[in-house]
Amino acid sequence: MELWVGECMKCSSTPGKKTIIFLVVSVAGLLVSFMLGRKSMSPGVTKMAPMERKVNISTTAKMIIHLESADAVSGSAFTSDSLNSTSNVRSGFPRNTIRVEKNTTKLILWYLRPNYVVPTNEGELRPLKNCPDLNCRETTDVKLISRADAVVFDVHFKIRPDNKPIRYPEQTWVFFAQESPVHVKSRLYRMDKWKSSFNWTCTYRRDSDVWMPYGIILKNPKLTKKDYRKIAESKTKMAGWVVSHCSCESKREVFAKRLVEQGIQVDIFGDCGKKCGTRSKDGTETCEDLASSNYSFYLSFENSLCDDYITEKFFHMYNKDVILIARGGRQFLKSLPKGTFINTDDYKNVKDLAAYLKRLHENKNEYISFLKRKDEYMAVDETFTYKPTPTFIYTHSQYISEPMCDMCRKLLDIDNNRNTYPDIYQWYNENTCVEPTDL
Repeated sequence: MELWVGECMKCSSTPGKKTIIFLVVSVAGLLVSFMLGRKSMSPGVTKMAPMERKVNISTTAKMIIHLESADAVSGSAFTSDSLNSTSNVRSGFPRNTIRVEKNTTKLILWYLRPNYVVPTNEGELRPLKNCPDLNCRETTDVKLISRADAVVFDVHFKIRPDNKPIRYPEQTWVFFAQESPVHVKSRLYRMDKWKSSFNWTCTYRRDSDVWMPYGIILKNPKLTKKDYRKIAESKTKMAGWVVSHCSCESKREVFAKRLVEQGIQVDIFGDCGKKCGTRSKDGTETCEDLASSNYSFYLSFENSLCDDYITEKFFHMYNKDVILIARGGRQFLKSLPKGTFINTDDYKNVKDLAAYLKRLHENKNEYISFLKRKDEYMAVDETFTYKPTPTFIYTHSQYISEPMCDMCRKLLDIDNNRNTYPDIYQWYNENTCVEPTDL
């Protein structure tokens, strides 16, 4: 630390004893305050940027304190618990009850962004879509990292050993992941360089600091008027399924085969079955439409069996006139409205499940009652279309805009939302997925 006293204002070159004593006492007081502040600083912040602070001592003197960069002690940056575990509710997005600070603008930087987050222009600070009036802005301009309050890292395949940026004081680093641990392509976040770097998590898991599911289920505010009898009579086939990965860790393809062995017709569309249109082409019949219009059931089977991992396969199909058969998410499905979909975990074996499917398919009155119950609710998600290459259009469904508002509110009340993860790999990967036991 460098400390110097600038020119005395309105004083002679030989100041009196009172002036000298006053200056010495003032400097000592400032030094004590500064050292106490250093002791109370949360460890884990890697480096402080240089800064200058002007302090008025009196009307006769001016002092400037210059703080040089200094490495802080390694370790936990924040220590308080996440509030999310107490604010989450059954199936809707958690209501935020935290106090929001006024007149403070927070900046969220997508340092490593997923492809469906639209990049900003250089220097652009974009209001949040669902809460533009909140004092938060987002940007993808990495040059603004020194100004960022939250720095978000998509870990799917973007983290590398050599792309960890400089950390600035009081920043919140966010671990962002939407794939299950089984399918995150990069595991470099387990490196010592990265694993203790994160303060918040932003994932599909309900115990994340910022919960970002693929979708949510809400009570439907509108009374649905449909010809349910006509819909039920059109269901001449048993089960449709759109799938692009034909073999995966959950062995969903084996489960589907077991259903077929029990007499359940399963027609497969997509890369693993009959070719069909895509959601990206307007005006065409989508794969989902083909797999649901004349089918009583739609298979919503996840590629891995991990905590809370329920993807767009479920939410994007929930609002269609078809009954979903869901497999995955471990305990998450039990938090959703019962009687609006079929959870494979509710049956002792595939044989019992198949027997129920046959009964429901044949009993149109029971099938209609099921559809009516489902229409009391609605799924909410967001669809993003982008071009990874000039010739390929990709569509992704994700519930992101409202969770970003939740992130903003937590930043605006940061003292009540501090957290840290000594080992993010342990939190995200260990004991969070299981092998199938229902085959």
